[in-house]
Amino acid sequence: MTRISTTQANLSALNHLLRNQTDLVDAQNQVSSGKKATDLKGLVKELGTINAARSVISRSESAVERIKELEPKLSVQDAALGQISSAADQIRQNLIGSLGLDDGLNLMQNLEAAFGEITVALNQKFNGRSLFGGTKVDAEPFTAKTLDDVAAAAAVSDLFQNASVKPVSRIDDGLTLETGFLADDVATDLMTIIKAIKDFNDGAGGPFTDSIDATQRAFIQAQLAAITPALDAINQVQGKNGLLQKQLETTQAREEDRQILLTGVIGDLEDADLAEAASRLQQAQTAVEASARTFNILSNVSLLNFIR
Repeated sequence: MTRISTTQANLSALNHLLRNQTDLVDAQNQVSSGKKATDLKGLVKELGTINAARSVISRSESAVERIKELEPKLSVQDAALGQISSAADQIRQNLIGSLGLDDGLNLMQNLEAAFGEITVALNQKFNGRSLFGGTKVDAEPFTAKTLDDVAAAAAVSDLFQNASVKPVSRIDDGLTLETGFLADDVATDLMTIIKAIKDFNDGAGGPFTDSIDATQRAFIQAQLAAITPALDAINQVQGKNGLLQKQLETTQAREEDRQILLTGVIGDLEDADLAEAASRLQQAQTAVEASARTFNILSNVSLLNFIR
């Protein structure tokens, strides 16, 4: 006769209950955390891809931070170069005016004012460091304070004390840029013209008065011819600074897009589908309730119930 036993049925029902409870906990964790797993053990297959993506994101974030640190400096640098260009154009306009009016009376006064603007711009600092000093950031790259200082110099080159190495900024492993310019590269040609005008005015050909003679006219024409390419050169330097700004802007946008893309990749690997997780949670709750009822029923089954 077949013997009646409930042990195996009870064990089977208990295993189903425990398994369903585990599924319920997993589903609850996914819904509450929004993640497929709450520890790395649940993401073993995806771990390599996730770590690689996070490493790239970290480097990208560092590059963006360095770009953001450089942007204000380049903006100040652009303003300083613009000031030098404006002052140089002012000198050019004064030379044209002197020829047109046959009057050099205000030429030196205007030259002094333009020179002051150039001096301030060449010695412009950012965060306490000289913009145009190259790697020599703790001293003013241009030493003359007045036109008399310029006249006293044996050579224009003596007025510049900047280093010969331009500042370099490393954005990331694949991008290193020269992000600064040297005072002597920017203004040597312009300062040569300023010194020539000052020396001429103080010499036998001067001073300039309300009426210019033939010698003075020829001299002014020569300086006017020289200042045009000098001004063009300054504008080219400012243009290079603008290109640097644009390049950094483009690089920043690219790095931020990369971060968004890789964050999405990581999300696809780590993040749970909340709609699916909620459905699984409901199914797991139903399964646990059913398993619990089955286990409860089998636990109450006994031969005593049949032989009473």
